[in-house]
Amino acid sequence: MKTAEEYLKFWGLEKAFSDIPAEELSLKVYQDGEPLFYAGQDVKYAYLLVEGRCRLYGLSREGKEVLVNFKEALGIFGDMEILLGLEFQLSMAAWGKAVVLRISKKIMERKLLYQVDFLRFLSRELADKMCTDSAQQIQAVLKGGKARIAHRLWLQAQAEGKDTFLFSCRATARDAGISERQLSRVLGEWEEAGIIRRDGRRIQIKKPDELRELSGDM
Repeated sequence: MKTAEEYLKFWGLEKAFSDIPAEELSLKVYQDGEPLFYAGQDVKYAYLLVEGRCRLYGLSREGKEVLVNFKEALGIFGDMEILLGLEFQLSMAAWGKAVVLRISKKIMERKLLYQVDFLRFLSRELADKMCTDSAQQIQAVLKGGKARIAHRLWLQAQAEGKDTFLFSCRATARDAGISERQLSRVLGEWEEAGIIRRDGRRIQIKKPDELRELSGDM
């Protein structure tokens, strides 16, 4: 695994963090499913995802856990909450192995928010969140079960970069906020309609445009 300095150099962030001693940045590896933070939790760190993927999730109208988005490196989380003095609004957990550079709230407030290069990086990240995650969160809360299943499969296909991928019934049901029985019934309908094809633990999206339409992402 790279050091914190090597990750910053890899992502071209040396200037943004130029005045921060390495010992004030903690590099942490999260294993699959391990939480980084929960909604409602006080913010002690901003989390800079430098390698791997995480799943960002919230709650549906029924109080069920639902996927908002898959996030890939590079991305920073907790920054908006620190700026506005808020608790975390969503929850995040590793999807596979994820490497994160944790930046203490104190370092953010006393040093980084006064660095021009860091603020440039932060402004791009905030703009991306406003355009994607905020809209995705609203959709995740308002959608019905079928739309959330389609949305979850569509997001995984985009994150994997392919139409055929390993599929977990339990994880998909969790992210869609439904039971595994409901999921199996819906997938059976879509298989009959030729939208998807299942083969053991693999699933193939045969009609991606129809799946996207079902998810409500028009």
